[in-house]
Amino acid sequence: MLTLVPACLRKFALLIALATPIITACGGSDSTPTPPAVAGTLAVVVTPAAVSVVPGASGASAATITRGGSFTGDVALSSEGAPAGVTVSFGSPTLGAGVTSSTVSVAVAASYTSTVPVAIAIKAAGTGVTTAAATLTLTVTAAAIPTLAVSVAPAPVAVVSGASGSTTAMIVRGGGFAGVVTLASTVVQGGITVALTPPTIPADSTTRTIGIAVAGSVPAGSYPISISATGTGVAASPAVFNVTVTAPVVGSSVTLSYCAADAPIWVAYQDGSGPWTRVSATGTNSYTFSISSGKAGIATVDTVGTGYDLNVTYATTAEMNGFGTTLALGACGTKTVNGSVANVSNAQFANITLGYSSKFVLPIASSAFTLTDVASGPQDLFAARLTAATQRVDKIILRRGIDIANGGSLAVLDFNAAEAFAPATANVTISGLGADTAVVATLFNGLRGSTFGILGTFADYVGSSGAVPFDAVPAAQLASGELQQLYAIADAAGSSTSTRFSGVYFRAPTNQAIAFGPELAAPTVTRDASGAYSRTRVVLGAQAEYNRFLTASYSQSSANRAASVTATQNYLGSSTWDLTLPNLSGVTGWTNTWGLLNGTGIDWNVSASGGALHQLDSSIADGTVFRTAQRSSASPLP
Repeated sequence: MLTLVPACLRKFALLIALATPIITACGGSDSTPTPPAVAGTLAVVVTPAAVSVVPGASGASAATITRGGSFTGDVALSSEGAPAGVTVSFGSPTLGAGVTSSTVSVAVAASYTSTVPVAIAIKAAGTGVTTAAATLTLTVTAAAIPTLAVSVAPAPVAVVSGASGSTTAMIVRGGGFAGVVTLASTVVQGGITVALTPPTIPADSTTRTIGIAVAGSVPAGSYPISISATGTGVAASPAVFNVTVTAPVVGSSVTLSYCAADAPIWVAYQDGSGPWTRVSATGTNSYTFSISSGKAGIATVDTVGTGYDLNVTYATTAEMNGFGTTLALGACGTKTVNGSVANVSNAQFANITLGYSSKFVLPIASSAFTLTDVASGPQDLFAARLTAATQRVDKIILRRGIDIANGGSLAVLDFNAAEAFAPATANVTISGLGADTAVVATLFNGLRGSTFGILGTFADYVGSSGAVPFDAVPAAQLASGELQQLYAIADAAGSSTSTRFSGVYFRAPTNQAIAFGPELAAPTVTRDASGAYSRTRVVLGAQAEYNRFLTASYSQSSANRAASVTATQNYLGSSTWDLTLPNLSGVTGWTNTWGLLNGTGIDWNVSASGGALHQLDSSIADGTVFRTAQRSSASPLP
């Protein structure tokens, strides 16, 4: 039977059928679908990616892993490709959760000989991730060969028959050798003996003095000496130098030696009050002459630009030979040495002294510096870092017996490095100033120069200042024989023509006292212009505080002429200084235009010194005082 559905009902049924999928999609279960899993990843790198190792040694790198995605598990490190004789190990072969790096050590057997670079795979593996790999390149280099070299300077060495001399042996270690070196000498000529005391050079040193004694029976001539140097597992080619033996001079022999930069163009000597006699060089800028009276005069002429400087010195024979030793210390030279400082701020500066060459370094301009006129042979280096505002030192570096080649460079002077040390501090009290004010400085005195290593200064000390602090090198940092100076300079109040100097030599930085002497008495300075050149005269009564040494200096700046006359109290032997420039017109080789010119004004300066003096004393005791006073001309001599 055909049943008819009303049209309205058919429409309703259609709506129900259409709505059913929508209801089903929006209703039913309310659970959220699970997202797909993210895969884990693993990566490894080695830093550095290449190492260089000598046979019998080890190198190191570092393996660093990176976990990614869902991987957070343990990682196992391994290596692949290392040849026989090469062993790779890991500080941590398994890296647990949160650990990302391990040391990679590569050990090379002493018997390994190949120098072909080797690629070693460093692998990282974990559960559920692809194994990662990085390449570590190993290069095996030949083992360093220890080296040792020895040289001698100065050479040749000139020695008078029956006398002695010295030079210095210098060694250079290389190739990893850093041990003790033993020196030995070979002498062919009988009567010449060599002393190496001691014959060993410790690991922290590079020089040894060579003493040479020549018997009176050795004839004049040139004789070779060989110096060998050996260490554990290493030997140097011998250094051969000559000893030039000269015949002794009748009477007491005096030898004066000048470095090349200060070599005079003319030299003459006077035996006692005898005639002046020209003397020629007996070696390289070395002059030897005979004195029978026990005292002598020496006159030299130097060129200064287009002008001339005449210097005359009067002293006993012993003092003259002392001057020769002083002149040979190396107060000048021809080398240039470069360097730089580190850890010196713009509010600080550095004072660098190598032998007798010095430089102030201002980092605000440059941390690099160049020292000029550095003497050959071993020198002491003194370096101090000072605060610009206070002029006080806070760090010091001392290097002894170094010899840098011409144009070479010092190791960086790092004031924060282990070799730098802090100064010691003590107090000083100054008396005898009166109404004057003083500038005070502390100086370091090295054995090979470095006389003017400045540790600090302070100015405007007055009598009411009391005890004030000063800085110095700690006693534990001083080598045998080294001293320091506490030095004060006072200008007379309201005068520019009178100055006093006073100080004390000391070793350990303890509290010190400096007492000024009186002002220098006014000297009488006159001029004799009747000859071919002007001869000046100074007359001054000796004062107890300044009774060892007197110098009168004269200058004609407009004419580029200068002259000086110096005498010791031992030479004069009287209580009055009376010194006149000598008349040298009749001496061989003398030229009158070298002297002070007539018709031109002469400025003068007269100074007298007492106490301990470097110029006169071969050794100076701890605690010894020194004083100098000087007067200058207020107007030129007409």
